[in-house]
This record gives sequence, C-alpha cells and structure tokens, in this order.
Amino acid sequence: MEIWTIFGSLWLSLWIMAVWKTYPAIITLVSNYKGGRIIMDYRTIHAVLYVVVMFFLSPFVWQVCFFEEPRRKFIVSYVHSILKGEDK
Repeated sequence: MEIWTIFGSLWLSLWIMAVWKTYPAIITLVSNYKGGRIIMDYRTIHAVLYVVVMFFLSPFVWQVCFFEEPRRKFIVSYVHSILKGEDK
C-alpha cells in the first residue's frame, strides 16, 4: 500500500468523525440561544461551510475525534465565537 492511500484514508476518516461528533452538538447549542437565529435561518449554508472548513482542519483537531474534553472545549469555543455579539 502506498503512503498516500493511508494518509488519505486517515484524513477522510478524521474529517467524517470530526463533523459527525461536533456538528449536532453545535446546532443544539446554537438553537438554544436567541442570537443563533441567523445560523438557524441559514442552516444549510452554515453546514456546507462547516464541513468544508473541517475538511482542512481535521488533521489539526484530531483530539476532538477521540477525547471528550477537547471536544467539549472545541464546541463551546466555536459556539461562543459564532454567537459573539449576537446576544446583546
């Protein structure tokens, strides 16, 4: 097996796991805040952008896929950053 096949399959599996384990929790948290209305209105655009960005970030945030504490910190900081200034 070539190294690129292994590298590509690891990257793809990390990407799928990162999106699968974080996106539902992010949407749940965003929907609980009144400032998250714009994200909920444009849910499809947000999902596409999130999936595309996570494709490039997944090798760097691999801890999110395997450990609960980094996943929680990532989700909370992500939701806080996209809702920053919306609750005022």
